[in-house]
Amino acid sequence: MQVSEEPDGTLVLTYDSTRWSTFLFVLAAAMLAAIAWEYFAGRRESERIIGLFGGAATCLLAGVVFLEQARVTVSRATRTIAWARRWAFQRRHGSLSFDQVDAVLPERPIGDEGVPSRRIVLLTKDGQSIPLTKGYRPDGDETILKASERIRALLGHDASASTRDSVRALVATGRVVDAIKLLRQEEGLSLTEAKQRVDAMKSRP
Repeated sequence: MQVSEEPDGTLVLTYDSTRWSTFLFVLAAAMLAAIAWEYFAGRRESERIIGLFGGAATCLLAGVVFLEQARVTVSRATRTIAWARRWAFQRRHGSLSFDQVDAVLPERPIGDEGVPSRRIVLLTKDGQSIPLTKGYRPDGDETILKASERIRALLGHDASASTRDSVRALVATGRVVDAIKLLRQEEGLSLTEAKQRVDAMKSRP
């Protein structure tokens, strides 16, 4: 993910995996060409043809799944977040005012170990969850984590907002399962411990 800030303070986040998907499509095309050569000019070895066909299909599928482009503009001047996302054959876009955003989460998949993978998710006050990218991306240099903190700062949220603040926002909108999931992935709690923490938050006024 690329993060840049314009002179007027507008934050722009972009992600484009077109180059990686193009490589996979070219690799699939090479395998299909090898299949054609094997069938018309080669020995027509069925095992080789089947293997090449399986590899081509895998590359094509992976290329489609990983094909994603995203652009997010966080404007301090207009107090809006405009986002557009293309994933495979799906296109999504929208715009939110700062006042509509309840929390900004650097979300990680459950079971993520080693180099962390993250994506930024906006939680709205009407209960929506809007991921700015469809997939989780490696974030060893914490670019995504720092971008989420910068978005919080522009929104006027506490720039050092903790996981607890995000969990409270989820609980307040009735998304208990998401709150438990967030506690487990960010603090390494067991299912029982995370549930107890969330239940304690629910019991408080």
